[in-house]
Amino acid sequence: MKRLKTVFAAMAIVLISLLIIISYAPRNKASPKIDKNTVRVIKVGVVAENGLKKVDAEWEQKFRKSLKEVSKIYLKEFGIKLELTILIKTEKVPLPTLGYLLRAWLGLKKEKDEKLKNCDIVFYVSSLRCFQYLPSPNFLGDFYYESDLQYYIEQDLSTTAVVSKSSGKAWFFCGDPITAPFKNSGCLNYLIGHELGHLFGAKHTEKISIMQNHWYPPLTFDSENKKIILKNKFKKFN
Repeated sequence: MKRLKTVFAAMAIVLISLLIIISYAPRNKASPKIDKNTVRVIKVGVVAENGLKKVDAEWEQKFRKSLKEVSKIYLKEFGIKLELTILIKTEKVPLPTLGYLLRAWLGLKKEKDEKLKNCDIVFYVSSLRCFQYLPSPNFLGDFYYESDLQYYIEQDLSTTAVVSKSSGKAWFFCGDPITAPFKNSGCLNYLIGHELGHLFGAKHTEKISIMQNHWYPPLTFDSENKKIILKNKFKKFN
């Protein structure tokens, strides 16, 4: 009987010790639920060429207005809010060469301009026409990079854009007087919203969606790209 009491006492001590250890052990906190009610503020930097005044004298007001419109859409759909932090005007924006994009992909490309270091994403707005940058006037439309390597080029009459997903940068070529987005606010909203979608991993689709690469569809999102953008909502850019 005495031995039995000793065994029970030992078992009780072990049990109490285990309970103490468990209570003090570090616990893995559950990952915060990512949904559209959790707002992420994206600090946006814009670097624009002075030559845009020749394309449209009111380009800046129009660009700011479109950013606000796109921000409303992304805030409603994903809880992503765009905040224009800085707008820099320069003679020439740096062009997205394959070398530049490859360095960005490898994490070797650092932003030289100190003014942009606190921006999450940067939009470069060029006064060039698409065929002044791309090798042929037939290369129109969306010049999209998957992991910053060429993915595909699709024919379209919209302004050409190049996207670097890893570094959070997009270049807009707005110099064509016929297809310049500043002539049509719907086009400009679509262009910014479309390329922003790419930065968060969205892909082209044939469904009715802002991710279509056709003439300015309604600013809505297809179900597949909604899931992708929401999943990448808190991605960090290089």
